[in-house]
Amino acid sequence: MIIDSIKNKAFYENAYPLLAEAFAFVEEYNKNPLPAGKYELRGTDLFAMVQEYNTRTEGVFEAHDKYIDLQYVASGEEKMVYASRAELAEKTPYNPDIEAAFYENGDRDVSMVFRAGDFAVFYPQDAHKPGQAVGESAPVTKIVVKIRVRA
Repeated sequence: MIIDSIKNKAFYENAYPLLAEAFAFVEEYNKNPLPAGKYELRGTDLFAMVQEYNTRTEGVFEAHDKYIDLQYVASGEEKMVYASRAELAEKTPYNPDIEAAFYENGDRDVSMVFRAGDFAVFYPQDAHKPGQAVGESAPVTKIVVKIRVRA
């Protein structure tokens, strides 16, 4: 897992193939915002989803086998919760149709508040519970860039 501000993206751009292109999409979005929706960048190897929603007080841990998530908060704020996937009890087994497995809460969860300009990179071993309210539910615009895992 990586957590930082987009202004420090240069430290991470070479951490994984296609991560620099994922950051480039975020930077272009900051200059020219796009409406909510899915945007293909390199077919199924790299695509982005611009999301607009209200944060929630309930949630469940998720993890992905085939994709790394770059989650960038464009506006608003939300809490994201992290836990090591290996330390959590599986709630719903991996489903390839939605490319996710779901997990129970653990006893070593870490909560972080993300504000506009902050991002997290979640790898397959990183269970995460995004979209959580910081206090009351509030609107958020977030970009999730999905980066296919290289074998």
